[in-house]
Amino acid sequence: MEKSNVHATISAVDNGEGHSDVEPVSKWLPGYGKRFPFIGAFALACIAALACIALGVLIGSDGASTSTWPQRIAPNVVLSMIGAVSSLALTIAVGEGVAIAWWRHAMNGSTVAHLHHQWELSRGLYALFLKPRSLFTSSIALAVLATQVTLLNNILYQRATSTFTGPDPPKTLSSVGIAAQEFPMTGYVVSNTSFGAQTSCACFMIGDSFTPVVNTWETSNAFFSSYNELFRFSEEKSSHQSGSLKYCIGVCYSHLEAIGFEIGCVDQTKHTDIAVPAIAAYDAGGAASEWTDLSIFNSSFALEYSSEATNYSQIILNLQYFQSDDPYNPNSDTCPGTVFNKQCSLRPALISYPLKVTNFTNEHVVNGVSLGVQDTTNDDPDLNKNPPPPKYNSTLKQAEGFSVVDYLYPQDTHTIRSLTALGGIANALSQFLSSSAAITHEADGSWSLKQVGTLAQTMMYGPLNMGSCDCSFRNEALDTIVASINQLTFLVATDMVDTTGFRGLPRGKTAFPSPLPAANVLAVDSNTTTSFRALSGQAIQLTDVVHYRTHYVYAGLAFGITILCIVLVIPSFWQYGQLGRRVTLGPVDIASAFGAPTLVDNARAEARNENIDTLIKHIGNREIVYGFVDVDGDGEVDDHQEMHLQGTNQLGLPAEPGIDVTSPAIGSPMPSPAPNQVDGQTSNAQKRRSVRLAMGAPERVRPTSQVFPQRSLRLEQSRE
Repeated sequence: MEKSNVHATISAVDNGEGHSDVEPVSKWLPGYGKRFPFIGAFALACIAALACIALGVLIGSDGASTSTWPQRIAPNVVLSMIGAVSSLALTIAVGEGVAIAWWRHAMNGSTVAHLHHQWELSRGLYALFLKPRSLFTSSIALAVLATQVTLLNNILYQRATSTFTGPDPPKTLSSVGIAAQEFPMTGYVVSNTSFGAQTSCACFMIGDSFTPVVNTWETSNAFFSSYNELFRFSEEKSSHQSGSLKYCIGVCYSHLEAIGFEIGCVDQTKHTDIAVPAIAAYDAGGAASEWTDLSIFNSSFALEYSSEATNYSQIILNLQYFQSDDPYNPNSDTCPGTVFNKQCSLRPALISYPLKVTNFTNEHVVNGVSLGVQDTTNDDPDLNKNPPPPKYNSTLKQAEGFSVVDYLYPQDTHTIRSLTALGGIANALSQFLSSSAAITHEADGSWSLKQVGTLAQTMMYGPLNMGSCDCSFRNEALDTIVASINQLTFLVATDMVDTTGFRGLPRGKTAFPSPLPAANVLAVDSNTTTSFRALSGQAIQLTDVVHYRTHYVYAGLAFGITILCIVLVIPSFWQYGQLGRRVTLGPVDIASAFGAPTLVDNARAEARNENIDTLIKHIGNREIVYGFVDVDGDGEVDDHQEMHLQGTNQLGLPAEPGIDVTSPAIGSPMPSPAPNQVDGQTSNAQKRRSVRLAMGAPERVRPTSQVFPQRSLRLEQSRE
């Protein structure tokens, strides 16, 4: 047979005027440019682009917080959308690729069973499970496998992203706050004896207005809850503008200028053995004071009034402690070490306090204020954790992070019943920070220890077996005392501000009025005035928010599987240019190609080569029905009479007693033809019925949807 390269088939159509018009009825135009699968290629390109977008989302969201990444399109939501669109695109690509591969199998020569086998592979995983070898022989199987593998891909993309809670990148803000700028009266003078000659603060009495401050200082553990009400923050340069001030969100660091002390210390150190002279004096029967109550720790406070030398009152701190050369040596005969003596003057001043304002919306978090310097490294994500006391800096004459802004000049007197600004503070410091520790040599050679106050016990470390003189005290004693002094003076500056009766203090989300209002400081029998003002320097806000974390192993696997799916689908498009028209796996398209008489009659025999759209345009209005069709021996429809097998009714169903087998189920009764006689027997070789899609009037095609209900109705009528 000679091969034909005809690209267009035409037929002559009589126009009723004696000549024929040439009408093109079929086009077969192969070629890689003409038959390029634009839809499938576009779908595969979309899959690749979406995979790149998904990878970009995972990389871009790694470490990003919900405050910087749009919450409405969170990475997991974006990945879900990408997965859905990618699956849809893959389905489209596979659909077109499978159709091309199936028709190419038919073009290259095949069997009906092979074509059916290829179609079955497109049904999904079950078909691949039954015929696993097809993965090595069929591009359709590979394309279908891609649709199953992509399900795992979606899971990997979701696993590639997770969340954790941590501080947001610092945000620079402006801030305002309120605190006393002058020392308020904190107590009364109850004795005219020089306070510096006493070991306690018995010459002063704390006033009622100052008592709550001392109680808060003692019990707060350096965290002052609800004091965040005194501070507001703004992202604008002019933070005092009306409506621009808000609460801190998370943790804010700022600086507040308020009353405090410049702390200047003079150090003296001496290396000595505290045990040898004491034991020698004890053995020689010397004075008991030489081996009894030997001081190894002492902290005390005294008030020094203003004089001609100083025109201000100040508090004096004396700190002495011992550090053994070998604190873990249980030897009681010798205890060499260093004795540290520090005398510090607490001069009234205006101090810049580093503030840590905590204000979370989580109801389980206690909000408030503490004094501390921001950790610039942000290594510790716990924003609620209080850092250790800042170290004392002798150059700054304050703790690190604190600074002296200006000096103040309170002038207290020791006149009985007079008010005092520093006396109440000195009393509080003496009651809670004065402490001592002393050892006494005993007759058995051991050493007994006596301690007063909690500071000495907190600062001491040494051997596990008591009875030794090698008791040492940490250098952090001064750091702890200075931190406590700053906390007390901060409370004096803020807690005595009248906030309960102050109508201008914002509550909730209400902004500050403009200009900023003033407030009273409730001192002991002598009130002063202070006002809100811009805090020194810029504030830094850190917020605990949800951050996204990308797991690159899962991201890489998901991206790799996406590329693998594309690679698995591409072979189904192999040699697509051999096809001369657009093809599908639709039943009408395949039936037309197989030459189904219902779709293609003799007048348009070549219409089976048309694409599906052209075919539908020509024969789309034909009425067809699925049912019983009478055919002759050659498979052609009998146009003249209905034929039925012996022992069946006209519906092609077995005859039953009491049922009229001569009446048709649909239409008028027709006489049955006489059966052919072969050797005295009836022959049914030329009389058969086919169940299929066909055209024709109801007397030619019996729809199955009408056959069985009609039969059941006739059976019921017969039984009646």
